[in-house]
Amino acid sequence: MNRQTGISAVFLGLLILAGGFYYTRHESRTMRNEKEKWLIGVAELKIEQLAAWRRKRLADVRVFSERKMFVRRVARWLSEPESRSLKEDILYELAVPQNAYAYESVFLASPEGRVLLYSGIQRKDLGPLTIQKIQEAVQSRKVMLTDFYRCTLDRDIHWDAIVPLTDGDGPIQAVLILRMNPQDNLFPIIQAWPEARWTSETLILRKEGDHILFLNKPRHLNAAPLSVRIPLGGEQRPFVEAVLGHSGIWEGTDYRGERVIAYMNRVPDTDWVMVSKVDRSELLHELYTHVGYNILITALILLLFGACFLAYANRRRSRIYKQLCRSQEKFQAMLYSIGDGVITADKEGRVQNMNPAAETMTGWKEDQALGKPVETVLRLVGEDAPAGMENLAQTVLENGMPVQSGDHTFLISRQGSEIPVAVSGAPVRSGKGKTAGAVIVFKDRTGERASRRELEEARAFAENLIETANVMIVGLDSKGRITLFNRATQEITGYRMKELKGISWFETLVPVRQYPHVQAEFNRLVKKGVPGQFENPILTKDDEERMIQWRNSQVMNDAQQVIGTVSFGLDITEIRNAEKRTECLNAMLMAVRDIDRLIVHSKDLDSLLQGVCDTLVKIRSYTGCGIFLFKEKENFFAQAAGAGRFCIGTEWQVDRKGKGNAPECVRECIRSGQAQVYESEQCGQCPSFGSAESWTVFLVPINSGNTVAGLMQVCESKEVEIYQEERQWLEEVADDIGFAILKHQTDEALKRSEKQYRSLFEETPIGIFRTNSRGQILHLNSAMAKIVGCRNPREALSKYRNLARDLYVDPRRREKFIEILREHGEVNDFEYEAIKADETHIWLSMNARISEKHVDGSFLIDGFIKDITGRKRVEQALSESENKHRTLFETMSQGVVYQAASGEIVSANPAAERILGLSLDQMRGRKSRDPRWKAVREDGSDYPGDDHPSMTALREAREVRNAVMGVFNPKRNSLVWINTNAIPLFRANEKKPYRVYTTFEDITERKQAEEQVRRDLRIKEAMLKEIHHRVKNNLTVISSLLNLQAGQIRNKKGAIDAFQESRNRIRSMALVHEKLYESEDFSEINMKSYIESMALELFLAYQAEAQIRLNLNINDISLDINTAIPCGLILNELITNSLKHAFRGRKTGAIDILFNRKDINRCELIVRDNGSGIPESVKVEHSGTLGLKLIHILAEQIEGTISLYRKKGTRFQIQFRCSPDREK
Repeated sequence: MNRQTGISAVFLGLLILAGGFYYTRHESRTMRNEKEKWLIGVAELKIEQLAAWRRKRLADVRVFSERKMFVRRVARWLSEPESRSLKEDILYELAVPQNAYAYESVFLASPEGRVLLYSGIQRKDLGPLTIQKIQEAVQSRKVMLTDFYRCTLDRDIHWDAIVPLTDGDGPIQAVLILRMNPQDNLFPIIQAWPEARWTSETLILRKEGDHILFLNKPRHLNAAPLSVRIPLGGEQRPFVEAVLGHSGIWEGTDYRGERVIAYMNRVPDTDWVMVSKVDRSELLHELYTHVGYNILITALILLLFGACFLAYANRRRSRIYKQLCRSQEKFQAMLYSIGDGVITADKEGRVQNMNPAAETMTGWKEDQALGKPVETVLRLVGEDAPAGMENLAQTVLENGMPVQSGDHTFLISRQGSEIPVAVSGAPVRSGKGKTAGAVIVFKDRTGERASRRELEEARAFAENLIETANVMIVGLDSKGRITLFNRATQEITGYRMKELKGISWFETLVPVRQYPHVQAEFNRLVKKGVPGQFENPILTKDDEERMIQWRNSQVMNDAQQVIGTVSFGLDITEIRNAEKRTECLNAMLMAVRDIDRLIVHSKDLDSLLQGVCDTLVKIRSYTGCGIFLFKEKENFFAQAAGAGRFCIGTEWQVDRKGKGNAPECVRECIRSGQAQVYESEQCGQCPSFGSAESWTVFLVPINSGNTVAGLMQVCESKEVEIYQEERQWLEEVADDIGFAILKHQTDEALKRSEKQYRSLFEETPIGIFRTNSRGQILHLNSAMAKIVGCRNPREALSKYRNLARDLYVDPRRREKFIEILREHGEVNDFEYEAIKADETHIWLSMNARISEKHVDGSFLIDGFIKDITGRKRVEQALSESENKHRTLFETMSQGVVYQAASGEIVSANPAAERILGLSLDQMRGRKSRDPRWKAVREDGSDYPGDDHPSMTALREAREVRNAVMGVFNPKRNSLVWINTNAIPLFRANEKKPYRVYTTFEDITERKQAEEQVRRDLRIKEAMLKEIHHRVKNNLTVISSLLNLQAGQIRNKKGAIDAFQESRNRIRSMALVHEKLYESEDFSEINMKSYIESMALELFLAYQAEAQIRLNLNINDISLDINTAIPCGLILNELITNSLKHAFRGRKTGAIDILFNRKDINRCELIVRDNGSGIPESVKVEHSGTLGLKLIHILAEQIEGTISLYRKKGTRFQIQFRCSPDREK
């Protein structure tokens, strides 16, 4: 009881511990799941931000790739690089995404990777990776996106989108490159977290070979992006698992060696892996605190229940002991009263109890056997004893299952005697189901064993006799059910005994037609006891019938009652089949002999066919026979003869291809041309024999030549076999009938042919003749006589005695005719000019062949002749007309294209090849819908192929005139504008055109001239308005300058100097307009020419050309007028100041003027002299002089900066903003 109480206490304690553990575990999982969900939410937010960033970039790329006008503008600029307006428009469109979407740069590059234009940070060259991606994009004609990479030129991190610019299927004109620096607008977003944590960070990874590359900067390392790599086999498992394709929450060490919890997932449509991680200690800090409190509470609860189970055990211990003593006494009383031997063993396999029967059989007393192993007391042997029977108790104890011995088990007593026993052992289980011991029971079987041995020997002899017999032995009970089935029966029937035992013999193995007869014989045998001998067929498992000869006997029980039958059967199937086969083949041989006689002596086809049917039915005893012949006119098979049970008048609506409503057997025989055998079960009641009985129908095609001329159908009862030799003879009979039919048809055809030939020869409108090789006419028909102008053949024979002389205009044609005949044996479509009877000339066409050759080398000629004079005249007229039109077609300046009704080009003239830039072979077969035309309308929009003039003319059957369109000329690599007319052609009495011819002229130069005129008009209108505006502005500037100058006048000399300076300033402004009017483009000033002219005029005005040297270094740069005028005024003030003040007291000096471009948006103007210099006290921005004030004001106007250097003279350096596309 103490043990039970302890177990109960431990159980309750474990229950409390389990409750606390599972509660703590549940709370831990809940809190950890919440933290992991928070981490997943943050990571998925970062992935979505990164995916959204990439989708925005792809959207930018699609905008450019789908802007056909932009692509065409680039293509035009590439073909016209000197066009400033196109360049300006392209730069503006490049600057829009660069400024709006924070791209670092936007490049326009050639397909080879050379930079053409750019917006943003200046890059004259592209890196090798970018050039490689450009080549891949050009080859694939698809947008290419680079990964994050570090440029080898500037060491910055870039991400490029490369867009091939092409208009349809044409060549790649250029590529557009959108470049972004991810450190400015992507990596900061990725690193930002919604909650501030010391250890949280987000990393973007990429696999490179056997390493992992960190794309962005790790938070806890002082390293640049794209510079940190770790090996794939390293300890940083979250990063390794992420790159290897795993996703979800992962716990491991990071690059610092700290334990972290990370969420990893792939960024859609990229090779990037996003890893968001937090140190495990920081993320689970709250969880650890909560778990500690739970453990403390659980320990306190466990202590409260510890002492509650100590007193309960002592109260019940004595009561249980008394109950066990009473149970032991009852068990011993029952054990000693059992008649079989019983031994009980403890769990160690030692004897605890033995009853008197066990003492008698084993020879052991109970007090002697107690405590000894069971196998020592109970010694068991036997060849069929189960394994472990020698140590039965131990086997039961180990397996925990009952064990029983076989029939040949013996007990060896202590005295050494053997006793046959039946032994069984079973486990004794405690209240808890455990094995506490074993009980073994054994019984003496000495008498029972002897009786059983005698019975088994007799039974084995009988079974061996039945199985080894070479005849069928079948035992049936009184109701005909199978009780015995030997091996010979199994071999013949194909069934096994277990399949048929207890099943009715008659219902399973007797054919239905024989069932009543066999059942009656069985009943007679059972009731009257008359030994029976008879033959009947049986059905095997494969539905094959076997003929068995039976000898039957009754089987009776001890009370002399009939309980069944036993039958001995002999298989005589082969004997009966051989007898039947010989009989049938002899009859068939006689029938074939009689049919051959009929074929030889019969002259009438109908009587022959009927005789064949009668012979087969009468001599061979077929149930029915019929012959069908194919009627050519009606295109079906009809009955020609029949005998026996054959339905007279049968017709099959089926053609020679087997199509029609005939039975399947007939159609298959016609299709295959082979004999066919069909059972009635395959196609139901046969229409030819009209019976629902079971038939076997043999169909044989009657072949006449290479076609099926008819069918012979033979029908026999299914019970009568049609042998293979018999089928071959029937096929030979059918071949003989086919030969007879062919001979009959040939005779009839010869008679009809002779009659038709005579009619044809006399009545045909074509001339027919026979001549010899010497030129003499032997026969001719009336048609030939009329062709040569004679009234009848007799007149023609008298007129044309020598054909070469009398008929041929050129006798050499007759010689040529004979030469061809000698070489080839025939002549086709031989044409020559002939002389009619009235001496007029006609053209004849002749087909002839040699019909008979003679020993002397001469031969006869048969042929046909027809008058082709009218055709010859038409051909001559057509030839002349075609030559005229061909000359016009080849020499006209307009392009002409012929197209078929499908729209495919059939022919084109040289002018069309020149205008379209394609050869005739390249155009032939191409349709108007072909996208390679790249057709556009006058407004620049696409010209759909179905709307082309030729397709409209074909579809609407009307003319289309003066349609203007642009098509791509591959030789010029540009659009060609054409004015098109399309005219459909119709055949007689048809409303739908069968062809269309299209004419067009090249109006490209006219279109360009018109466009130039319109462009010049727009420019002149704009310039006229600009002139008024500029005059007003310039007058305002002059008025302001004069007002400023008036404030500086102090005396007469000052007034003169003021007027001189004002004149120079006004002259600098006028010079701008002068240069503007001289230029071809009124919107720009060439600064090189302008500065040279103004400096020369100033030197002349101050008479300084002889003393002061002027050095100019000016690039060829153009500025718009709004920048050029302030720049010119600044230059005027600087040169004037140098000439007036820098060289006082000196006769020599130098002034240098430099003007160049610093970068794409900045220009630099430098004016320096080697004079006395400006004092340090003078400040440009606060000067009291008018000139320096003007310089400062004008520099601000053009967004410029002024730098003044005072060493070795004076040097003014002014940098100002200028348009990026003004440089030539």
